[in-house]
Amino acid sequence: LDLFLRRESFPNDPLVTNQWHHQVLGSVQAWDLNRGQSYIRLAIVDAPFQMNHPDLAPHVAAGWDVDQNVAVTNSPGVDHSTLCAGLAAAVINNGLGVAGMGNCTIVPININGAISEMYNAVVWAADHDIRVVNLSWTGGDSDTLNVAGAYLAARARGIMVMAGGNLGAAAYTTNQPNIYCISMTDAADNMQSLPGTQVDF
Repeated sequence: LDLFLRRESFPNDPLVTNQWHHQVLGSVQAWDLNRGQSYIRLAIVDAPFQMNHPDLAPHVAAGWDVDQNVAVTNSPGVDHSTLCAGLAAAVINNGLGVAGMGNCTIVPININGAISEMYNAVVWAADHDIRVVNLSWTGGDSDTLNVAGAYLAARARGIMVMAGGNLGAAAYTTNQPNIYCISMTDAADNMQSLPGTQVDF
């Protein structure tokens, strides 16, 4: 009897086949090795994501509101940050929704968009052993944020990632060594962000 079998690592999340980026990035091959660990903490620096979302809640930890200097323990969320959180860490293999890149812990850090707030958010993250800080904002050429990225690397052995710049935006003039600018791509892996030497990945 000959049967077609499924890889053990392929998740059962019903919408994973609609997530073309997993094929582009080789997620299945990565999941064959490891699906991530909860001790890896990732901060989403933005208006807080939907912390009780059923595909996120098992991976959520309390965060920080830089503007109000208070803990963030619940939030109804906004679309942008909830999407970012889902791409990074929606629970893999829970039979629900989509699959994130890995089963890590996600932490919301609330800001309004000022560079000073971003700087303080990264420092807070580093001081709380957060290894990855995601800022889906412009500002990848900022000297101030580069200092924050260096602090994150030294304090938490972490990495700070920012947007490579939207098409039509002003070009970055500096490729900062401690800011990793990421380009968005389409399903054919064509760059959709602002092209230039500032794009690291």
